[in-house]
Amino acid sequence: MIREMGRATGEMIREHVQQKLAPVLEELGAVKAELCALQDVVRSEKTLKYRGVHELGAAYDTGDTVTHGGSLWHCNALTKERPGEGSKAWTLAVKRGRDGKDLTR
Repeated sequence: MIREMGRATGEMIREHVQQKLAPVLEELGAVKAELCALQDVVRSEKTLKYRGVHELGAAYDTGDTVTHGGSLWHCNALTKERPGEGSKAWTLAVKRGRDGKDLTR
């Protein structure tokens, strides 16, 4: 008899918990779906990513930045081309400055 009461009580508790959790789980599913959608947006939006000194033959993607010839270049499209030299895949972001040898104190 005590076992039967224990089982019945356990079943009642389980049903109660499921009933209370149902709306929470539904909301959690909606939040998860929204998070996935936001992650897709973030992945589609390119940010600036410094890739170091330009390496010949390396592939660069939109948003990558590199230094080449003392200047900083921004990549506009997937490319293996070298910055400058007429490439439309690159935009000069920061032009090389003077070497500083004329500094006087």
